[in-house]
Amino acid sequence: MEHSNGLKFEVKSRERVGELFYLQPDVLGIAKQLIGMKLVSYIDNQRTAGVITETEAYAGETDRASHSFGGRRTRRTETMYGKGGSAYIYLCYGVHSLFNVVTNELGVPHAVLIRGIFPVDGIGIMKQRIGRELDYKKDGSGPGKVTKLLGLDYRMDGTDLLKSELI
Repeated sequence: MEHSNGLKFEVKSRERVGELFYLQPDVLGIAKQLIGMKLVSYIDNQRTAGVITETEAYAGETDRASHSFGGRRTRRTETMYGKGGSAYIYLCYGVHSLFNVVTNELGVPHAVLIRGIFPVDGIGIMKQRIGRELDYKKDGSGPGKVTKLLGLDYRMDGTDLLKSELI
């Protein structure tokens, strides 16, 4: 597919993924599979979307980079211990909300951080959210920029990605 600005990208599917996708035990595999999928938000009845371009997998309690490393369970990390298919959105440095997809079965705190998107739908809304014209190569690059463009924030933590109309 070619965007109106001349950049090319591929959208893997137009269907919402199902529960079995999120329950896969291989968090790295899921992170790779998410690349090329479209992430859609409906915030304040406004639809925005981007094709996922970059992800980062966190393999739970054995992954030193994971919030749940060593079995750490806090109010913030509790979402990670839920069943795959929910959003783990947390506030980073008190400024940026970061969006993760929880994966694996109940009690296994795996998650995939969405690090980058290519904006494709709701461009006017995205421009309003950042207060200027979009730079398609830069504005979707970085997990804080992803949530800003899509209108997601930490108050949406725990959103059910299988049923929600928001995400």
